[in-house]
Amino acid sequence: MAGLLALRASMRLLGLGEALTCSLSTSSSSFVKRPVFEGPMPPKRPATEFAIFVKTNMAALPAELNIREKMQKLGHMWKSCPITEKENYREQYMNLKTEYKQKLEQFMVDLGPKKEEYVAQLTAYKHKKEDFRKAVCDKRKGIQGNNMSGYTLYLQDNFAASLDAHGGGRENVPIVMKELAGRWKELDENTKLGYKARASLVNSERKAKNETLVEKTVKVESASKEKVGDKKTDTKEAAVSKKTKEASAKKAAVAKDTK
Repeated sequence: MAGLLALRASMRLLGLGEALTCSLSTSSSSFVKRPVFEGPMPPKRPATEFAIFVKTNMAALPAELNIREKMQKLGHMWKSCPITEKENYREQYMNLKTEYKQKLEQFMVDLGPKKEEYVAQLTAYKHKKEDFRKAVCDKRKGIQGNNMSGYTLYLQDNFAASLDAHGGGRENVPIVMKELAGRWKELDENTKLGYKARASLVNSERKAKNETLVEKTVKVESASKEKVGDKKTDTKEAAVSKKTKEASAKKAAVAKDTK
């Protein structure tokens, strides 16, 4: 499993095309998995107000609707739900939350000497999850890593030809990687320095491109926030204007009745 993950990471880093990387097994997903702690399982977090609302009302929806249509319907129902009814679901959530906190405190006490190990594993998992989330966001923005090495460039230059020499196929990828690693070690220092210099240039170009992308992203996000802010201001002003007109109309009606 670990070998497959390392192999897939190497292929993505090499940028050798989607055909080969997509053909690799997807049994081990690239998301960060929660660590499996040996011992008692921690209590589950309570369902949110909306989740409780969904569980309560899901069965009442028409059976011919699919799950997507049902969730859309429930979303509209939740938005139009009276505040008093929402407060009821809020109260249920708070009761479950209090119960969860009590169970969690007892769970931490029951762990005894294993508490530090559990906390350390959970903290490491949260950090990995955040790093993965950031990497996904960067990928969507087009940001590339600027840690290219001379060895990686060497692999990019020679991988395809070496794989063809072995008849192609994903089963030969580990053999080719091992072979190229050995050939890299046997290269003279001047050749290695040439690859390292190219890698440094690529990293500089990527860094400049990333800075430009980040700058553009910040501008777009700022413009979007300003637009939302202006919309809220306009809505607020419209509401105030409407109330003022209604108040003026009431005054006029009262004055007319008095006359």
